[in-house]
Amino acid sequence: MIRITKVIREGEARRRRRSTGLTVETEFRQPPQQNLTTDNTSDATGPSEYSVLRNIADSVGQAAVSGNLSRSIGFSVSSVVMVPPLPPPSDPTWSKVASEEVSREEPAPSFVSTVARLQVMVQPESSGHPGLLIQQPSVVALDEEGNCVSVGVTSLTLTAKLKGSNSSSVWGLQGNTTVAFEGCWANYTDLSINTAGENITMVFTLNSLDVQSRTFTTKINSTGSTTAPTAGAAL
Repeated sequence: MIRITKVIREGEARRRRRSTGLTVETEFRQPPQQNLTTDNTSDATGPSEYSVLRNIADSVGQAAVSGNLSRSIGFSVSSVVMVPPLPPPSDPTWSKVASEEVSREEPAPSFVSTVARLQVMVQPESSGHPGLLIQQPSVVALDEEGNCVSVGVTSLTLTAKLKGSNSSSVWGLQGNTTVAFEGCWANYTDLSINTAGENITMVFTLNSLDVQSRTFTTKINSTGSTTAPTAGAAL
């Protein structure tokens, strides 16, 4: 069931300013149960409903992130604020929800808009030789105005790859190279480089968008000693 719970015309309290749009608050939920069981319970908040609502949130969120939501529903949508459904106790993610501090306030909404660019907020750093990165990268998703876009309400992921100085792909990146977003952040935790090379760049991709890290170098000489990492300007 889709229910519109609130419609606010932008600028309606400002009589001298022309209204420019509407804010529409919409609720997705199961229709009211007609027949209850003898113990007055139903599966309205069970796993099946959560799965359906989660898929709806994922579809709407992905359409907003990719910039296709307006075309899908037939009118212009600049951004979406979403409150994801709460999982049932049987869901694996319930433990995270149950561990949060109890509050009477409504769950914090997530801002979702078209992602215009990715930005590497924490650059990957190598020790100078193959192995675990001494600093793991973090990437943030932003819209045209620089607002943080909560890609984490969707199932979209960020993928990392290595690229050489001649823009060709470089093998040797190990660990979890594809990660989910948490809010607008994608944080890597266990990337390692199992190759040697100069001016290597790490490329992060979300759909058709990508961003590159600063360059770094990993070397091993014949004596087994290592050289320090080399940092360069972002491409």
